Amino acid sequence: MTAQFINPDTGKLSAVDVASWIAPDLGRAIDGTYHEYDTDAGIYRPREGLIKARVAAALGDRYSATVLGQVEAHLLNVTIPEVGPPVIPGEGYLDHIVLMNGVYYWKAHEFGGHDPRLGALNRLQFRYDATATCPVFRDWLRVTFEDNAQVIRHVWEVLGYLLMTGNPEQIAFLFYGEGGNGKGTLMRVLENMIGADNMAALTLHQIAEGKFELATLYGKMINLAGDVSSRYIENPEVFKTITGDDYVTTSHKFGAPFKFKSYAVPVFSVNNYFRTSDSSEGWRRRWLALDFNVPLRGKFAGFNEQDLYAEAPGIFNEAMIALRRLMERTTRPRFDPPAAVQEATRKMLDEADPFMMWFNSDGVLHDVEQSDVRDTVYQHYVKWSRRNGYQAMSSGPFGGRLKQVGVTSAGRRIGGKMSRVYTGIGVMIEPHDA
Repeated sequence: MTAQFINPDTGKLSAVDVASWIAPDLGRAIDGTYHEYDTDAGIYRPREGLIKARVAAALGDRYSATVLGQVEAHLLNVTIPEVGPPVIPGEGYLDHIVLMNGVYYWKAHEFGGHDPRLGALNRLQFRYDATATCPVFRDWLRVTFEDNAQVIRHVWEVLGYLLMTGNPEQIAFLFYGEGGNGKGTLMRVLENMIGADNMAALTLHQIAEGKFELATLYGKMINLAGDVSSRYIENPEVFKTITGDDYVTTSHKFGAPFKFKSYAVPVFSVNNYFRTSDSSEGWRRRWLALDFNVPLRGKFAGFNEQDLYAEAPGIFNEAMIALRRLMERTTRPRFDPPAAVQEATRKMLDEADPFMMWFNSDGVLHDVEQSDVRDTVYQHYVKWSRRNGYQAMSSGPFGGRLKQVGVTSAGRRIGGKMSRVYTGIGVMIEPHDA
């Protein structure tokens, strides 16, 4: 085989010809890695040492590290299809989902064969079956969410959203509850359907700290992380970037930097709410929380979680109906959370916000007749923050937050001189602050 790579004019090995020979069915991702198309799976797969293995197979005992380097350089000049999630135009989602036996075009509700031109890296872990149903899973939802039809409708829309590629709503989901309430079961159903190769598992803190781990989000459909720590999150700007259809620059360890847009929708499971310094609208609008507050032990006679996994094709069919319903809405945001989800989200955001924790604490009085000197109120907040391990914001942003919750500022004569006071709020001086 080596003879075909010898340049007849020079009698030397042609790295250009080797590069052209190994290129068919290769794909190149924007992180610089090479993938090969798996005809049976219908997706491009990465393989460690892929180029090295192909060059070695082509050259046999003529292989050398020097030739490998030359071939890798020439590959950059060979037309190789780009694979992986592109920068998706428009609203930022793909209209197709690859499954084990073909491709489902969810907007059109059509099913076809695998297609290498899609450049797909992700494939769900089950076969499409248009006739499949999911009676066990439907019953599990009914019991887990106490027959609340609106919450169950919302859960179906969340499932459909997580099974497509893209995050046009710029959203993250939080599953909250103590053990034995179903949130772990739903996380495992998602993992079983999507597959470990198509998932990242970064905690919220790992995302916020923005190190090499961010590279693992590239090419993933979902970021599924359980048991997220309640540790304080100092700066969640990177989290807002990866959920905001913005570029993030990262690198694989010891690799060259690359930039990409993450379409891995974050899903976190917690037993206790985390805390953050960010109270911006950009932070608050990104979250939808779902409470799992029904103890399920003893509710399902003979329950076997494997029965839920077996219903993946039926769950998919129901989820696609819900996805079309969701994405056909003309309002923004498209998600229309029921009252229980709105309340769970409000509670999560308030618990995550030290200012709101202070505002709702026993030492703060709320009444239209209440007023207190601005510096007194601010110092009460500062001391509360220190006692509870939080960094207090400066007085300017503090006043802005009070204004957001309906507290106003006015001038008032106190002890014969004018003072600036907050109206609608008062504070009690506690013994350790006196």
